[in-house]
Amino acid sequence: MEDSLEKITINIDTDTATFINKSEFYVDIIDDIKNCIYIKTNKTEIFVKKTFNYKSKYNDIEFPIFNNGKKIYMKLTTGDYDLHRHIVPIKEIIPLTYQNFVLSDEDDQNDYYLYDGGYAYDNGVAKGPADEPQVLFKVGGGLNNRTFLNNYPTNFHIKDVQNTVNKYYDVIEVDKGDIISHGVKEDYVVYSRDLSGTSCGPNDTNTYKLNPILPELRRFNLQFFYKNEDGKHIPLDITNDHTYNNFEGIFKINVSFTVYYNRKKITRA
Repeated sequence: MEDSLEKITINIDTDTATFINKSEFYVDIIDDIKNCIYIKTNKTEIFVKKTFNYKSKYNDIEFPIFNNGKKIYMKLTTGDYDLHRHIVPIKEIIPLTYQNFVLSDEDDQNDYYLYDGGYAYDNGVAKGPADEPQVLFKVGGGLNNRTFLNNYPTNFHIKDVQNTVNKYYDVIEVDKGDIISHGVKEDYVVYSRDLSGTSCGPNDTNTYKLNPILPELRRFNLQFFYKNEDGKHIPLDITNDHTYNNFEGIFKINVSFTVYYNRKKITRA
């Protein structure tokens, strides 16, 4: 890395951030940083209520968002610049519902079941509430027996599979987390990723090289995502409870960045 570069560390805490919505927040940098060349993420900490799950949209089964081996995805925007170092392929499964399926003469109506286990069709006419999509399950594909084979569910019918890509600044692999006891209140878990001890340079995969150079750095916008049961990436809501007494799910996020910049005015060719 160039010897003439200077650096400054920016610590972002949701306790002092401004929220755009439940999942996206930003921090304004009062002292603008000029001629930014590199950004490195030092540490990311996500504070979560110990038992944090999401409920399946197909049934009442709950799945853990934070589990060993799963990943959390970070989007980072600085002003008008969307910074991304990772391209993540996404395969989203679109389930077949009776609203988007027309039973043909060749189909056996007894092959399609609703949530309550009853037949989805009666003499070719779809049954179920009209205002709520109902997944069409396969014969013998019980609600509580959802399994995957070659990344496809085996207990309900699939309408489509959409393959796309998302771009992120960082991908955080979830580990077991550190359990913290907070007095008489319920324990919470801190999931952290610490890169502060690693090197920083143009050839370091943990360093983001700004190209073109960022003339002014005034704001950090952050948003985090998880992958749901269908493979879709969903924003993570943050309760932002400063008291830690009534927190639910994710209630605090800390992120530390080091920005490398050049005080001298840079002339572009």
